[in-house]
Amino acid sequence: MDVCIIIPVFNKLEFTRQCLDRIWRNTGDGITYDVTIVDNASSDGTQEWFADVTRFPRPLRYHRNARNLGFAKGNNLGASLTQGEYLLFLNNDTLVQPGWLSEMLRALRSDPSVGIVGIKQLFPYTNIIYHTGVVFAPGGVPQHLYPHVDAALPHVNKQRQYQAVTGSCLGISRALFEECGRFDEAYLNGYEDTDLCLAAGRRGRKIVCCTSAYIYHYGQISEGRAADDDANAALFSKKWGDRLHIDQGEYLRLDGLERPRNPRPAHSAVRSLANDCIYLADDLGQASAFTWVNVDLAGSLAKLGASVFLNGGQISPTVSARKSGLLRPFLIDEPPIGGVQIKWSHYWPRHLNLELNGDVNLEFFVINYSFGRPRSEPWDHWLQCLRQNNREKLPVSEFCRSVLNQVGIAEADCHVLHHGYSSEVLDVEPPVRRGPMFRFLTVTNSHDLGRYDTLSVMEAYSRTFAPEDNVTLVIKDYGASSGNTALREWLRRRKQGAPIEYISDFTGKRELIRLYKSCDAFVSAHRGEGFGMKILDAMACGLPVIAPLFGGPTDYCTT
Repeated sequence: MDVCIIIPVFNKLEFTRQCLDRIWRNTGDGITYDVTIVDNASSDGTQEWFADVTRFPRPLRYHRNARNLGFAKGNNLGASLTQGEYLLFLNNDTLVQPGWLSEMLRALRSDPSVGIVGIKQLFPYTNIIYHTGVVFAPGGVPQHLYPHVDAALPHVNKQRQYQAVTGSCLGISRALFEECGRFDEAYLNGYEDTDLCLAAGRRGRKIVCCTSAYIYHYGQISEGRAADDDANAALFSKKWGDRLHIDQGEYLRLDGLERPRNPRPAHSAVRSLANDCIYLADDLGQASAFTWVNVDLAGSLAKLGASVFLNGGQISPTVSARKSGLLRPFLIDEPPIGGVQIKWSHYWPRHLNLELNGDVNLEFFVINYSFGRPRSEPWDHWLQCLRQNNREKLPVSEFCRSVLNQVGIAEADCHVLHHGYSSEVLDVEPPVRRGPMFRFLTVTNSHDLGRYDTLSVMEAYSRTFAPEDNVTLVIKDYGASSGNTALREWLRRRKQGAPIEYISDFTGKRELIRLYKSCDAFVSAHRGEGFGMKILDAMACGLPVIAPLFGGPTDYCTT
C-alpha cells in the first residue's frame, strides 16, 4: 500500500460523502491507497451511512470512537490502524482534484530531505487561494501566505519550502511521523499540524507546498473549531516561541511584495464613527444594481437626517450627475471603524473580501435560487462565509430570507429590508410614442441567459404573433459582451415573424426607466429571481407584468 488516507470526522456527513466521492473520482489508478474514516462520535447519521463499507468502490476502513477525541488523537488513532508507507491526513471538507495525490507523492519522493508535503488549496469552485504555505508573522503567529488572492498569480504557484503547511491535506512518511512523536495530543483542534511541521524541521527535513496540483477546501466547518484557540496558542508559544523564525516579510520581499513601512500618509487617520452613523462599504464605481440601491439608500437616509458615509472610490457614470453631486460630501477615503457598517453579500470577490469594522455589521443578501436539500448541502465558499461571519443579514425579500434559513442562518439574525423601486421612476418623462404598435419589453443578461429564460420568451412570441400583427418585442440585453451568443444566434437564424428589437448598449438607470416607459407590457420568464428590481420598476412605471409567481417578486406580485 502506497498511501493511507486518514480522515477524522465529527458530523457533517454531507461533506464526508462529497470528499470521498472526489477521492474515488480524482485519484489515479497507478497509486495504491486506502481510506480510513475516524468518526469522533458523530450523531448525524454518519455511523449508519458507514454500516456497510463493502459497498464502496475502494478499500475503506471505518472506526467509531465513543467520544470526540479531537484532531490529534483522532488522526493518531487512524494512523495506528493502517500499514502504508505514507500517511495522508485529509479534512472531510476538502474536494480533491485530478493529480492531487500523484503530485504530492512526487514531491515527497523526489528529494530524501523532504519530510512533509502540503498542497495548494482554493476556496470551493473559485480560483481564489485558501492555502499555499504557512508563514510566521511578527509575534510568532502562524498565517496562511497570500489568502484570498487570485490563484493564477505567479508568486502563489511557487513550489517551495516553508516552516509549515496546513494539516487539512498533509502527506508524511510513516517513519518520520513516528520519529516526530505523532501529532501532539496536548493541543485540541488547533496548532497540531504546525507543531508537527516544526518537529520535522528540527530534524532537518524540508516542508514543501505542492503547487503543481490543487484541491478545494471549505475551511472551518467543524463545530466548536475555535473553542480552544487561546489555550492552543499559549501551548504553542511555550513550546516553540523562542525557536520560531519570523519569515513573513522574507517571502513578501522575495516575491517583490513587501509592504511599505508607512502605507498611510502621515496626515491620514482612520475615522472612528459614532454608533449611530451608517457606512455603506461597497465601492460605488461598479455599474450594477448593488450600486444603484446603495445610491438611493444613501440619499434616503440623508433626507431622514442620518449621518451617512460612503466608500470614497469612484462613483459609476451610470449614476446621474445630480445624485453624484449629492453623494460626494459623504465620501471618505479610508474605511472607518465603528458605527453601523453595511455591505452587499455576494460571491464576487469585491464584495466577498470586503471587511466590515463597525459596532454593528450588516449584509444585504440577495440570491436567485433555493436548495433541494435544506440545511444539508455542502455550501460553496460564499455561503460558507455567510454562515460563519457573524454579521446580521438584511435579505431583500421573504424569499431570500427563506434561503438564509435553509443555509442555517437563524431567523433572529435576518431582517427583511425591501429596497423598493428606483427613484428615477418619479422624474423620468416617457418618450414621445410614434404609432400605435404594442411594445412588449423583456430585460435579460447573456451572462446568465438560462436564469432569465429569454429564449422561451422569444419562442413564445414568435408562435403567438405574425408579421402583420401590430406588436414588437423589445429585448434589452445587459450581457452582450459575454461569450454566450445563443440569443444573437437565435435572432440571426430567424427568417421572419413579428418584429423584434434587440438593444445591446449598456444604459444607466434613467435610460432604462425611459425604455420601460416607451413600452406597454413587461415580460420576465425568470427561473430564479431574488428580488426582481426590473419587475418592480416596470410595475412602478405602470406596465402590466407577465412573470412566474416565484421567488422575490412574490412579495409584491399577485395573480
